[in-house]
Amino acid sequence: MMLDVAERYLDELAHRSLVKVELHEVDGESWLKYKKCVVHDLIHDLCLSKVKEERIISVIDFDRKRDEESRAIMVRRLCVRSYTGSENLLLKPYDQRASSHIRSLSVWNRRNHYIAWPGNILSLEKHKLLRVLTARGYIFSDQNMRSISELVYLKYLCLHHSVFYFLPSSIEKLRNLETLDARMSFGSLTIPNVLWKLKMLKHLYLPQDIRVRGKSKKLRLEGLNKLELIHNFNSEYCDAHDLLRLPNLKVIHGCIIVEENITSENIAEFAKSRELRHTDIRVILGRQVSMVLLLECCFIDSLNIGGLEIPTPMHVFPKVYDYARSRLSQLVLNGFKIEEDPMILLGKLPNLRHLALSTIEYLGGEIVCSAMSFLKLENLDLGGLKGLTGWRVEQGAIPKLSRLFIYECSELEMLPEGLKHLTSLKSLHVIAMSTFTDKIKVIDGVEGQDFYKIRHIPDLRISAPRIWD
Repeated sequence: MMLDVAERYLDELAHRSLVKVELHEVDGESWLKYKKCVVHDLIHDLCLSKVKEERIISVIDFDRKRDEESRAIMVRRLCVRSYTGSENLLLKPYDQRASSHIRSLSVWNRRNHYIAWPGNILSLEKHKLLRVLTARGYIFSDQNMRSISELVYLKYLCLHHSVFYFLPSSIEKLRNLETLDARMSFGSLTIPNVLWKLKMLKHLYLPQDIRVRGKSKKLRLEGLNKLELIHNFNSEYCDAHDLLRLPNLKVIHGCIIVEENITSENIAEFAKSRELRHTDIRVILGRQVSMVLLLECCFIDSLNIGGLEIPTPMHVFPKVYDYARSRLSQLVLNGFKIEEDPMILLGKLPNLRHLALSTIEYLGGEIVCSAMSFLKLENLDLGGLKGLTGWRVEQGAIPKLSRLFIYECSELEMLPEGLKHLTSLKSLHVIAMSTFTDKIKVIDGVEGQDFYKIRHIPDLRISAPRIWD
């Protein structure tokens, strides 16, 4: 991926101490190597003065009052920060003299409210040669969106954290587009069924709520053979079979509903058939579908599995299974009926760091975290587990647990004795657990009978359920 080349350049800059890089807290938790990078103020100022001298880029920062007295120069890259709509005198010369030369335009609104795109000052109709357009925190009218679709040389279009309500059908003219970021701030986005015509597209960021305009009820993606990343994919709006046919897909984030025409076997086969860099998916399953097929996929990093049908489908976890190759780090199970202890299997997942079990009808009574299980688990959520009466944590289990959240497990009789051995546990939240709440509190200076289990935890929050009028 092009990302790998960029990260190699960043490696070299970090090695020379020109930038400071911050890695992700957990190796392998993200497909990106770096979480962020920063430069020292002195180097930042040096860079700005140098690029201004060489006329590489012009930066206008209204927070710092930078460049207020300079004249508009014939630059190819213009960056405007914190524009609020009242600084037109400074921007007007750029619109008059430099707009036809600009190849990259980035305009950021850092205020807490959205403002209308300054079309009278930064007229998109004049920026015919734009390759890069980034705009954050602005409201785009229908006419603004049509003007964007006329920028036929665009390779990168980012409207993240902006407000707009439709993409025009003329968006298909952007045949050079490689990145489309349409993650609008709120509301539903109407998209014409023409994205499949953008053959150069490599990165596609969709909004969470989509309305497809056209004869087809679902957005067509088949034919995007260069697509490497898709964010906010949802089989409710997009054809899941198209996702399975994208040959160069490396990164997936989205939701897939298992239906008659798309099965968990299809998803599992897709995840096994190629080396995916990162997979973060929510799968909604129906009756008589085994989640084991998904748990054994070695190229899934984050998995949220929910039950769809009522009554709750029964799912069985095998007692013996080899998941040594699994790189699953986050798992959420929601809305199932389970007969046998799921911890027997889940505790063997070698890279599991975040686990949440919620709204589950458990018929086994007690769950057990056996010794040497959950060796990398850091966060554990247990909520709404109907039928859970006991929980045992053996010594040597979940040694790295740092956060525990328990809520609305109304039949759980007490906290496990083994919590007192978890020295890494820093935070415990207990909500709506009347069965043992008084036992773990300190009331009028008197410790409850089970308080000794959690005395070593610095962040303790114990509360009753919220009562809504």
